[in-house]
Amino acid sequence: MSFVPAPHTPQFRRRAIDLARSEIKPIAALAKELSISESCLRNWLAQDDADVSRSNSSRLTSEEKRELAELRKKARPSRSVPQEHADPPVNMTS
Repeated sequence: MSFVPAPHTPQFRRRAIDLARSEIKPIAALAKELSISESCLRNWLAQDDADVSRSNSSRLTSEEKRELAELRKKARPSRSVPQEHADPPVNMTS
């Protein structure tokens, strides 16, 4: 079973992004100091770029991701099967 860390607060992410953008330390050193992976910090920076339209990437903004998740949730078929569509019970004694 793999360990999944608790998500970081928006304030922690914002501070990490601001520190990375200040370029006081290399991203690798900053990530190590914050006890997160370098790839995690780079992903946060890329998402921040998309959210404030700093890049021409095809990355969705956070708002677009929330909207897409909501649309997928609405489009997902219901897990419960109405009784009139349920399979009839199988008689195993015949």
